[in-house]
Amino acid sequence: VKIRMKKIFQILENSQSNFSLSGQGFCGTSGPSMGLLTGDSNLITSKDFIGKVFNIGRISVTVQDMIAEGGFALVFLTKSHQNGIKYALKRLFVNSEHDLNICKTEINIASLVAGHKNCVCLIDSCINYVGEGVHEVLMLMNYCKGSVLQSMNEKLKDNSSSYSSSGIGCFSELEVLKIFCDICEAVAKLHHNNPSIIHRDLKVSCLS
Repeated sequence: VKIRMKKIFQILENSQSNFSLSGQGFCGTSGPSMGLLTGDSNLITSKDFIGKVFNIGRISVTVQDMIAEGGFALVFLTKSHQNGIKYALKRLFVNSEHDLNICKTEINIASLVAGHKNCVCLIDSCINYVGEGVHEVLMLMNYCKGSVLQSMNEKLKDNSSSYSSSGIGCFSELEVLKIFCDICEAVAKLHHNNPSIIHRDLKVSCLS
Protein backbone atom coordinates (compact mmCIF):
# COMPACT_ATOMS: atom_id res chain seq x y z
CA VAL A 1 0.00 0.00 0.00
CA LYS A 2 1.45 3.37 -1.03
CA ILE A 3 1.27 6.00 1.69
CA ARG A 4 1.81 9.58 0.63
CA MET A 5 4.56 11.48 2.46
CA LYS A 6 2.08 14.17 3.50
CA LYS A 7 0.07 11.53 5.38
CA ILE A 8 3.18 10.27 7.17
CA PHE A 9 4.16 13.82 8.07
CA GLN A 10 0.71 14.42 9.51
CA ILE A 11 0.90 11.27 11.63
CA LEU A 12 4.32 12.25 12.96
CA GLU A 13 3.09 15.80 13.54
CA ASN A 14 0.30 14.50 15.71
CA SER A 15 2.58 12.07 17.52
CA GLN A 16 5.10 14.77 18.44
CA SER A 17 2.75 16.08 21.08
CA ASN A 18 3.46 12.89 23.06
CA PHE A 19 7.26 13.02 22.63
CA SER A 20 9.82 14.63 24.89
CA LEU A 21 11.28 17.56 22.97
CA SER A 22 14.12 18.32 25.36
CA GLY A 23 17.72 18.01 24.31
CA GLN A 24 20.82 20.01 23.63
CA GLY A 25 20.69 22.10 20.48
CA PHE A 26 16.98 21.55 19.90
CA CYS A 27 15.32 24.15 17.73
CA GLY A 28 11.76 23.08 17.25
CA THR A 29 8.59 23.95 15.42
CA SER A 30 5.54 25.76 16.61
CA GLY A 31 2.17 26.82 15.30
CA PRO A 32 -1.35 25.47 15.07
CA SER A 33 -1.73 21.79 15.83
CA MET A 34 -2.32 19.80 12.65
CA GLY A 35 -3.95 16.82 14.32
CA LEU A 36 -4.24 13.31 12.89
CA LEU A 37 -6.34 13.31 9.75
CA THR A 38 -8.12 10.10 8.91
CA GLY A 39 -9.65 8.76 5.73
CA ASP A 40 -8.29 9.02 2.19
CA SER A 41 -4.71 10.36 2.30
CA ASN A 42 -5.33 12.17 -0.98
CA LEU A 43 -7.56 14.58 0.96
CA ILE A 44 -4.47 15.99 2.66
CA THR A 45 -3.28 19.00 0.66
CA SER A 46 -0.75 21.80 0.95
CA LYS A 47 -3.43 23.84 2.73
CA ASP A 48 -2.98 21.59 5.77
CA PHE A 49 0.54 23.03 6.24
CA ILE A 50 -0.08 26.70 5.41
CA GLY A 51 0.45 28.92 8.45
CA LYS A 52 2.72 26.47 10.27
CA VAL A 53 5.71 28.14 11.90
CA PHE A 54 9.26 26.72 11.87
CA ASN A 55 12.31 27.97 13.74
CA ILE A 56 15.60 27.17 12.00
CA GLY A 57 18.50 28.60 13.92
CA ARG A 58 17.83 32.31 14.40
CA ILE A 59 15.33 32.47 11.55
CA SER A 60 11.59 32.02 12.07
CA VAL A 61 9.45 31.31 8.99
CA THR A 62 5.81 30.65 8.18
CA VAL A 63 4.69 28.20 5.48
CA GLN A 64 2.91 29.89 2.57
CA ASP A 65 2.66 26.99 0.13
CA MET A 66 4.06 23.59 -0.79
CA ILE A 67 6.62 23.64 -3.61
CA ALA A 68 7.28 19.92 -3.99
CA GLU A 69 6.57 16.51 -2.52
CA GLY A 70 9.22 13.83 -2.96
CA GLY A 71 9.57 10.25 -1.85
CA PHE A 72 11.13 11.22 1.49
CA ALA A 73 10.62 14.96 1.93
CA LEU A 74 8.36 17.94 1.52
CA VAL A 75 9.56 21.34 0.31
CA PHE A 76 7.67 24.43 1.42
CA LEU A 77 7.63 28.04 0.31
CA THR A 78 8.08 30.06 3.49
CA LYS A 79 8.36 33.70 4.51
CA SER A 80 10.71 35.04 7.18
CA HIS A 81 9.25 36.83 10.18
CA GLN A 82 12.38 38.97 10.52
CA ASN A 83 12.75 40.47 7.05
CA GLY A 84 9.89 39.15 4.90
CA ILE A 85 12.28 37.27 2.59
CA LYS A 86 10.90 34.11 0.97
CA TYR A 87 12.82 30.88 1.49
CA ALA A 88 12.45 27.24 0.47
CA LEU A 89 12.26 24.87 3.44
CA LYS A 90 13.03 21.18 2.97
CA ARG A 91 11.61 19.00 5.73
CA LEU A 92 12.00 15.26 6.24
CA PHE A 93 11.81 12.66 8.99
CA VAL A 94 14.34 9.85 9.43
CA ASN A 95 14.23 6.92 11.83
CA SER A 96 17.67 5.36 11.49
CA GLU A 97 21.26 6.38 12.16
CA HIS A 98 22.16 5.58 8.54
CA ASP A 99 19.53 7.93 7.10
CA LEU A 100 20.42 10.61 9.63
CA ASN A 101 24.06 10.48 8.54
CA ILE A 102 22.97 10.84 4.90
CA CYS A 103 21.05 13.99 5.85
CA LYS A 104 24.08 15.35 7.71
CA THR A 105 26.19 14.70 4.61
CA GLU A 106 23.67 16.56 2.44
CA ILE A 107 23.75 19.52 4.84
CA ASN A 108 27.55 19.49 4.81
CA ILE A 109 27.69 19.43 0.99
CA ALA A 110 25.12 22.23 0.74
CA SER A 111 27.26 24.28 3.14
CA LEU A 112 30.39 23.69 1.06
CA VAL A 113 28.81 25.02 -2.18
CA ALA A 114 26.90 27.86 -0.52
CA GLY A 115 27.82 31.18 -2.08
CA HIS A 116 28.36 29.87 -5.61
CA LYS A 117 26.16 31.80 -8.03
CA ASN A 118 24.85 28.65 -9.70
CA CYS A 119 24.22 26.55 -6.60
CA VAL A 120 21.25 26.70 -4.26
CA CYS A 121 22.37 28.45 -1.08
CA LEU A 122 21.85 26.78 2.31
CA ILE A 123 20.78 29.51 4.74
CA ASP A 124 20.59 27.37 7.88
CA SER A 125 19.69 23.87 9.00
CA CYS A 126 18.34 22.12 12.06
CA ILE A 127 18.01 18.52 13.26
CA ASN A 128 15.41 17.90 15.96
CA TYR A 129 15.02 14.70 17.92
CA VAL A 130 11.27 14.15 18.27
CA GLY A 131 11.37 10.86 20.15
CA GLU A 132 11.22 7.10 19.59
CA GLY A 133 14.28 7.17 17.33
CA VAL A 134 12.80 9.72 14.91
CA HIS A 135 14.60 12.89 13.84
CA GLU A 136 13.13 15.85 11.99
CA VAL A 137 15.57 17.43 9.52
CA LEU A 138 15.02 21.02 8.35
CA MET A 139 17.03 22.72 5.61
CA LEU A 140 16.33 26.39 4.87
CA MET A 141 17.49 27.46 1.41
CA ASN A 142 17.15 30.44 -0.87
CA TYR A 143 13.97 30.36 -2.94
CA CYS A 144 14.54 30.18 -6.70
CA LYS A 145 11.36 31.22 -8.48
CA GLY A 146 10.70 29.35 -11.69
CA SER A 147 12.77 26.61 -13.33
CA VAL A 148 14.23 25.57 -16.68
CA LEU A 149 11.43 23.02 -17.04
CA GLN A 150 8.83 25.74 -16.44
CA SER A 151 10.52 27.96 -19.02
CA MET A 152 10.46 25.09 -21.53
CA ASN A 153 6.73 24.61 -20.98
CA GLU A 154 6.12 28.34 -21.40
CA LYS A 155 8.05 28.26 -24.69
CA LEU A 156 5.74 25.53 -25.94
CA LYS A 157 2.68 27.68 -25.17
CA ASP A 158 4.09 30.95 -26.51
CA ASN A 159 3.25 31.44 -30.18
CA SER A 160 5.87 34.18 -30.47
CA SER A 161 8.71 31.84 -29.44
CA SER A 162 11.39 30.62 -31.79
CA TYR A 163 10.39 27.38 -33.46
CA SER A 164 12.41 24.41 -34.53
CA SER A 165 12.02 22.76 -37.92
CA SER A 166 9.55 20.36 -36.32
CA GLY A 167 7.33 23.26 -35.22
CA ILE A 168 8.03 22.86 -31.51
CA GLY A 169 8.84 25.91 -29.38
CA CYS A 170 12.43 25.86 -28.18
CA PHE A 171 15.22 27.87 -26.59
CA SER A 172 17.49 29.91 -28.80
CA GLU A 173 21.08 28.77 -29.30
CA LEU A 174 22.34 31.52 -26.96
CA GLU A 175 19.84 30.48 -24.26
CA VAL A 176 20.94 26.84 -24.52
CA LEU A 177 24.60 27.84 -24.25
CA LYS A 178 23.88 30.04 -21.22
CA ILE A 179 22.04 27.23 -19.43
CA PHE A 180 24.72 24.69 -20.33
CA CYS A 181 27.58 26.93 -19.16
CA ASP A 182 25.81 27.65 -15.86
CA ILE A 183 25.36 23.91 -15.29
CA CYS A 184 29.02 23.24 -16.09
CA GLU A 185 30.16 25.91 -13.63
CA ALA A 186 28.03 24.42 -10.86
CA VAL A 187 29.24 20.86 -11.60
CA ALA A 188 32.84 22.11 -11.70
CA LYS A 189 32.37 23.59 -8.24
CA LEU A 190 31.28 20.16 -6.99
CA HIS A 191 34.09 18.29 -8.76
CA HIS A 192 36.82 20.67 -7.56
CA ASN A 193 35.73 20.39 -3.95
CA ASN A 194 38.02 18.44 -1.62
CA PRO A 195 36.82 15.73 -1.48
CA SER A 196 35.12 15.85 -4.88
CA ILE A 197 31.33 15.69 -4.98
CA ILE A 198 29.41 13.77 -7.67
CA HIS A 199 25.76 14.79 -8.20
CA ARG A 200 24.58 11.54 -9.94
CA ASP A 201 20.99 12.78 -10.38
CA LEU A 202 21.30 15.86 -12.59
CA LYS A 203 18.15 16.41 -14.65
CA VAL A 204 16.07 19.23 -16.08
CA SER A 205 13.74 19.32 -13.06
CA CYS A 206 16.80 20.12 -10.85
CA LEU A 207 17.55 23.33 -12.74
CA SER A 208 16.22 26.73 -11.66
